[in-house]
Amino acid sequence: MYYVPIINRRAIQVSLLLAILPLLNVCASLDTVLYAEQSALDDSVASVTVIQEIGPGTMLHTRGSGFGGVMGQTYTLGYAAAVAARGNDVFVVDRLAGNLIHISLTLNEARVLTTLPDPNTHGVYVARDLTVYVVDKFNRAVRELNDAGQTTRLYADPTLMPAPVDVAETGWGGDIVVADALNSQLVMFDALAGAFDVIGSSDSRQSLAQTMHAIAATRNSVYVLDTGIGEVTRFGLRGNPIGNYGEDELQMPTALAVDRCGRLFIADQSGQGILVSLSDMMLPAARAQNSAMIADEITDLWVDEDFLYVAAGTQGIKILLIEPRCPA
Repeated sequence: MYYVPIINRRAIQVSLLLAILPLLNVCASLDTVLYAEQSALDDSVASVTVIQEIGPGTMLHTRGSGFGGVMGQTYTLGYAAAVAARGNDVFVVDRLAGNLIHISLTLNEARVLTTLPDPNTHGVYVARDLTVYVVDKFNRAVRELNDAGQTTRLYADPTLMPAPVDVAETGWGGDIVVADALNSQLVMFDALAGAFDVIGSSDSRQSLAQTMHAIAATRNSVYVLDTGIGEVTRFGLRGNPIGNYGEDELQMPTALAVDRCGRLFIADQSGQGILVSLSDMMLPAARAQNSAMIADEITDLWVDEDFLYVAAGTQGIKILLIEPRCPA
């Protein structure tokens, strides 16, 4: 385990610029593909259908020594505070038990991946290689975990992020972005070199949010859920604001997620369901069909492929099919 130091990239910016220039056309092409996928969805209002639930009535077999050293028992999820998933692997912060749980949908098994000193967090992220990142509020850090639950890297800096609340991965070579609630800024980490940029630390010291609650990231954007003003703001990876979502529609937003074709899913406490918006903001946002009665309390959202995972506190986890699906 080791701390990641902050470094200064200014000395290598010139050489990097020469290497990056040929990639700009590639990025432009990728953006064209993204907007083409969005246009295919413009005329369709998203709908969601519950296909599976992991709640108080779901009994999961236990595996490993995390459950008192006894195998073969059953486990019931207590309070789903956060969720992240890849395929049949679902990772849940169980606030009641104080654990980060790894659930295998295929085997109907649950095991403790790690214990959190302060489980009052919705900050969990899983990469495509099943590397897990979880906010450790007690130690003011983000822990990188392997499949055995061992902390392989600790992202921490008491000055830059004294109060981390959420973590995500951008599409630029696996860079990690951490949201800090105290400074209302985003800290960017290179997976190998360490902290290299802070979004929100401009000369004007303008905060990115009144109350930074949660984030989601795509290849070239970070979405910040601001519970202070009740909306979501999209920023480029250089800190430039691109647009706002839900300014007039949201009531006390609680969670957000974004899918691979740019649809933004936002949960609030309006009782009207999940708000869905396209990232190009050419059309007004709309509530997803069939979503109004999914859960009274949504603590976290996650999208994997065509499925929306809803962490709903005492109601557990709900897995929803999103339609129309993103183009292949």
